[in-house]
Amino acid sequence: MDGGYKKCKHRPRQRDNYIDRELLYEEPPTRKLVKHEGFNKHERIKDLRKQLDSNNQLFSQLKLPPIEGFLRDGKKAVCAGCNKNNRFYCLNCLLPNPNHPLPRVRLPCNTVILHHPQEKASKSSGLPLVLLSQEVNMVTYQEDMLEELFKAYSEEDTYVLYPHKDSITVTELTHPPKNIIAIDCTWFQTNTVLRHLEKAKKFRYVKLQDYETQFWRYQNHGAKALSTAEAVFYFYREFAERFEQGYHHQYDELLFLYVTNYHIIEEYHKGGKEVKPCI
Repeated sequence: MDGGYKKCKHRPRQRDNYIDRELLYEEPPTRKLVKHEGFNKHERIKDLRKQLDSNNQLFSQLKLPPIEGFLRDGKKAVCAGCNKNNRFYCLNCLLPNPNHPLPRVRLPCNTVILHHPQEKASKSSGLPLVLLSQEVNMVTYQEDMLEELFKAYSEEDTYVLYPHKDSITVTELTHPPKNIIAIDCTWFQTNTVLRHLEKAKKFRYVKLQDYETQFWRYQNHGAKALSTAEAVFYFYREFAERFEQGYHHQYDELLFLYVTNYHIIEEYHKGGKEVKPCI
């Protein structure tokens, strides 16, 4: 027992039917360990404050436009779609704030963010990718929408980015895919989406090498379970190493808004400037 927490080994659950089991046998990340009687919510905040570090190994390697200047110029604007004020972009309409130009990334594949309707837009790391690349589109998960994807995308050229028990790695791809589908929801919700994908038996799965997540939201699948934004970024980094002339930071800016939100939350929890997290 240390700092109000006790550690336990995560066990596979019924909802983890499709996941690669190697991902599960990890000790959970310390964003929030298993609660015991007398758990104090302030201990979790204190624990999170210790771990947030924008100088981590991933972020220190990225080549991004200056984050500090982007945060400093925090002039709000009214969204053209819903008339609501927003600081950097509108979460509801996925439209950027015209006062804050965003970097744009050209991707070699069409990328679908398959967003679960019960996943709050404010908590999604995948939806902001739509603002950063014209090759990224958001599709809300519904059975009829999956049917549209099945019709639009061929089996040979489309992969679902997920650590499925039958998935292959990027290095095992025989040709560059044209379409990538990234599931954007909590790990708890993935079973529902995958059950329909499995029933159709339309698309194959691709997984990544092992990386450690920097996401600030808690999940109980271990430190190797990545957020949607991290997974898409790492896929294209591995894609460049496999099918292009190596990786030369050409897809770093996919994480621009992810890193921006990380900085905001880091400052908020460490008692820095008076700034509230926008995700």
